[in-house]
Amino acid sequence: MVVTSLPASDQSGVSHAISLHHALRVSERGPRRFGISGTPGDCAVMGICHLMTDGAPQLLLSGVNRGLNLGMETVFSGTVGGAMTGMMLGVPSIALSQAYKDRNNVLWDASRTLGAKVVRDLLVIGWSKDACLNVNFPACSAAEAGPVTLARQGVGMVAGMHVDTRTDPRGMTYHWLNFRRGDRQQGPESDYDAMMPTIVDTFAPYYDGMLNDIAIIYANNFTVGELREIEAFYRQPVGQKLLEKTPAITQLSNQVGLDASRKAAEDLRARLTQVLREKGHKL
Repeated sequence: MVVTSLPASDQSGVSHAISLHHALRVSERGPRRFGISGTPGDCAVMGICHLMTDGAPQLLLSGVNRGLNLGMETVFSGTVGGAMTGMMLGVPSIALSQAYKDRNNVLWDASRTLGAKVVRDLLVIGWSKDACLNVNFPACSAAEAGPVTLARQGVGMVAGMHVDTRTDPRGMTYHWLNFRRGDRQQGPESDYDAMMPTIVDTFAPYYDGMLNDIAIIYANNFTVGELREIEAFYRQPVGQKLLEKTPAITQLSNQVGLDASRKAAEDLRARLTQVLREKGHKL
């Protein structure tokens, strides 16, 4: 028997959180199909511990998610979180995700056509009860998809977080959180390397527009003669060396700035503490 227990709304980024501070509501959407007013973790708990009255399931499938789930950043994934919750409840669990080239026009053919066989093959192979599996389908037709590749979890592309602060019509500030991504060494046999053709294809449609935008920036800031001088410089050995060293120099420069900011903050804190003590405040 198959029971479908899904979040009633988008739960991206909630990881394997479960709701302990507010009640959950269940709405029946069809025979053995339920919407849950909670997280994917809540859905796993409700399905395993409440909705399936004849006992725990033999398998939990979380997904199929719209978009890849790769690297260490899967710790944020609600899809992977649902599978992790199932694993913690003693049920073999698999997270499923579908890569796409166009978010508003996702080609589901690979996951729809190949998903059942992939799951059956994984069940035959088996895996540790202390782990859940994370499956990503490429952004192509089923006929174009290659063979199943086992991979290690890479470190991911998250290089930090960005806080975008804005002001609403009432003059109140609010904030959006987003990932800051960068090119990181993933290690051998990583999931990112396995999915790299899909990742490249996903961003390929944007390359021409990006290059055109960059060309406009250069054209607005340099004359034709200056652009020719810049081109000639980069053809020289010193120009080639600058191109080669730029990523490392940028990283080191950023670190110098961070270290200076940290030291300035520490000095300011020490000065404020001293002033407050001189004024009689007990710290």
